[in-house]
Amino acid sequence: MLSAGIRSLAVILPDEVRDNDYWRQKYPEIAQAEQRWFKKKAKANGHKAQEARITRETDSLLFDATMAPYLDDPFHGTIERRVLKPGETTTSLALRAARKAIEVANIPPTEIDLLISHSMFPDRMGVGDAAFIAKKLDYQGGAFNIDATCAGGLTALLTACAFVQSGQARNVLVVTATNFSRAIDELDASSRITGDGAGAFIISQEKQGYGWLGAKSIHTGETCGAWGLEAAPDLTNSTTGGTKIKLVTTNNTMQAIRVSFGPYLRRCTEGALEAANVKIEDIKFFIFHTATAWLADYSAKVLEIDPERTINTYPWYGNIGPAIMPVSLHHAACLGKLQHGDLVLLYMFGGNAQAVAAVMRWGDTKLGPMPLGIPNKAAEFENLRMRSELIESLI
Repeated sequence: MLSAGIRSLAVILPDEVRDNDYWRQKYPEIAQAEQRWFKKKAKANGHKAQEARITRETDSLLFDATMAPYLDDPFHGTIERRVLKPGETTTSLALRAARKAIEVANIPPTEIDLLISHSMFPDRMGVGDAAFIAKKLDYQGGAFNIDATCAGGLTALLTACAFVQSGQARNVLVVTATNFSRAIDELDASSRITGDGAGAFIISQEKQGYGWLGAKSIHTGETCGAWGLEAAPDLTNSTTGGTKIKLVTTNNTMQAIRVSFGPYLRRCTEGALEAANVKIEDIKFFIFHTATAWLADYSAKVLEIDPERTINTYPWYGNIGPAIMPVSLHHAACLGKLQHGDLVLLYMFGGNAQAVAAVMRWGDTKLGPMPLGIPNKAAEFENLRMRSELIESLI
């Protein structure tokens, strides 16, 4: 069987940056809630003391302790997020990422055999963005959509690898895009912790021993019902027909993540390591599903690894759903945290869908540039995360 890996990787984040002052100025009650949060020292310190007594058998308690410093913060550790402007669409964002991935790969669109798209959420009800992206690229190959909620980007990557490994395609373009700013109403608390973004990569044949080495996925059926989708009017006129997909959380959303994220992470990691025939000590770097400010730290604790072996893009972008994986992978490589020949483990959790982990050996991947305004040096990039940690230390 052929080996398949990432030939090029590019990410696009919207130009509009929305920091916490946007809500503080627009909604004074949020600023007041933030001030109350700063004063709750005893509660946070009590949770921190508890953390030292937690073992790996109590994932939910570990989750609680890791989350505790952010619990009463109305921004839950978010500092900045990128959002699309009215009139911009999921397709336009994905298209920019796709064109950049093709450009840095230095191949013409005619050499791409297949396009796989995952959008959260598409620009119209009932059908995804794959054919619409393909049409704009003036590309003649096949195109289809994949849906695995926040695990969709990684699921699409592995699907593309399977096409290349089997010899059914030479080059597969994968695009994943998130548009939470349209799917979540501004007054919804979730809007303060989410953003928009896109990533694209071209999967091609890789030399033996590089690229995808093994993976493990598990359905997340026990989370079904913790999130929902509704049709709603789109007042920005960005979607076809003026009707958008609206993401709805429930009282069970955080509980579903709390009780299942750790066990899924452990089982998927163990399965992917076994499939790749490597040990966790062999993994140089980890890409985790950083949908909250504390999930990178929590994931490192669950797997009992040094947190320096991962990256947390959350302070810069908030939760960007399936785009987390390509953005984190791209930034880790651009910042020098991930080097040629390193083994990297990727993990994403998709509610109402599947959790999946994959082991890859990093090859000669061509990278698009860092987004505008984002430093390309590790120390400077970490400064925003350190600001978040400083706030945590104050409480």
